[in-house]
Amino acid sequence: MNVETGPAVDPTVDHETATALWERWLVMWNGQPEVAHEIIAPGLQMWYNGRSAIDASHITDGAAMAMWVSAFRTKFDDMVFSTDFGPMVDGEMYSIRWYLNAKYNGSSGFPEDVPGEPFTRAGVDLWRVTDGKIAQVWSMSTAA
Repeated sequence: MNVETGPAVDPTVDHETATALWERWLVMWNGQPEVAHEIIAPGLQMWYNGRSAIDASHITDGAAMAMWVSAFRTKFDDMVFSTDFGPMVDGEMYSIRWYLNAKYNGSSGFPEDVPGEPFTRAGVDLWRVTDGKIAQVWSMSTAA
């Protein structure tokens, strides 16, 4: 994988600033996709190992992220993301463990998708943040 380093960053980001960015990410995923325009850097790079029914490779800016989040949310009901721990910050790198609780609605394409059946996934996101915006995301998840 070839990862460009991008612009210089402030390695002294405090936990409060990191937490505020993560909280905006949760707001985006929990039903306000338009928040992506505030928190996603132009040229975003994203790698996702999960079973997403939507290809994440085209997500390169806030508009694309907002559209992807909106589309992803239609595949499940009662979707709520929450934080297990984090963010942990080391310079421009953030790490967060999260949970997704939702119900299948029959449109995810997953074999176990039985409408009304609840499920939980646990995941870890690693971010590189530049100029206060998310520039790179590595996201992985599994059944909890």
